[in-house]
Amino acid sequence: MKPMKFRLITRCKIGLIFIVITMLSGFSIHSTAAEYTLHVGPNGWVPFVRVDREGADVSHYGILFDFLDQFEAAHPEFSRRNVLSTRKRVNSLMKRGESIDVMLTSPLFVSAEVLEHYKFTDALVRTHDKVFSRKDQNFLYKTPHDLVNKKVGTIRGYSYGHLDFLMNFEMFDDVRVDSHSQAIGMLNKNRIDAYIGNSLVTPLYIRLMGLDIEEFRISEASLYEFNLAFAVSKKQPELFEKLNMFVNDFVAKGSFDTLLEKYVD
Repeated sequence: MKPMKFRLITRCKIGLIFIVITMLSGFSIHSTAAEYTLHVGPNGWVPFVRVDREGADVSHYGILFDFLDQFEAAHPEFSRRNVLSTRKRVNSLMKRGESIDVMLTSPLFVSAEVLEHYKFTDALVRTHDKVFSRKDQNFLYKTPHDLVNKKVGTIRGYSYGHLDFLMNFEMFDDVRVDSHSQAIGMLNKNRIDAYIGNSLVTPLYIRLMGLDIEEFRISEASLYEFNLAFAVSKKQPELFEKLNMFVNDFVAKGSFDTLLEKYVD
């Protein structure tokens, strides 16, 4: 028969081991961040998403990633996984509420089917889409009617609000391309009459392509004005709540303006 003291020590060791295992198990559970999937386009959308390619290596950076890095630093319980896919493919997935948890977009450009599965945070920034043309072309945009019978560059998979009506009735030649750089290049070579671009985005692309912004005309009239925000899957209510709070605080403190200046200037 073992002495009482030895049995007591043995029980204490077993109890201590059990506590340590329990603590480690709990730590493992809480230290493993909840993953969410983020849509990342293959061609970027500067300054929000920039793409660098070196052979087969592709890297993404920009406002979107800097912002989410700061969000995840404040909320380490979340960790993102980037999903590299075309806008057309992502639109199809989001209509079914599949595979994508977060996307930077605007309520203006999503369908009723998407809104069944996603909820929008408050706005990060308000911006405009305008009509870009070359100054040496005999074209000046004031109203959508001015686009009739013109060749207009648009991005495959994008929605264009009320202009989709004109496109559906083929009132202008909708020249679909895969990237903003491709559309701007076609405009620069006078292969199209106009390009629908964003007031924050398109001037940056023009400069990055080594072109002179002064050779282009930007319409005074906006096609539309819209908020950019995060569409978050309704399957991720905790992520939505904390991301929305972070957006509000980030914008209110002027941190988003500082981040925008980093990439625009």
